[in-house]
Amino acid sequence: MTIAENRRQLIDMISSELVRLGLSEYRILHSLVVTGKDPTPVELRSGTKIDRADLATAHEEADVIMVQHAVELAESGEYGIR
Repeated sequence: MTIAENRRQLIDMISSELVRLGLSEYRILHSLVVTGKDPTPVELRSGTKIDRADLATAHEEADVIMVQHAVELAESGEYGIR
């Protein structure tokens, strides 16, 4: 495997495990948005999984995605991340 393939496989494993744990008995107290290989991230909140089409992106680089998500939050009226 190439380095890029290894990175994609690792990201897929981590995001899948986060979703699995978020839906299991390890309930997340707040919300957690998980971005993986799918362009539409999912939000985990109180044992539920919500597709976040409003946060969908075609970018692969985390620094671009984080800025995009911060702008979306600011435009929604959120004033802080807790």
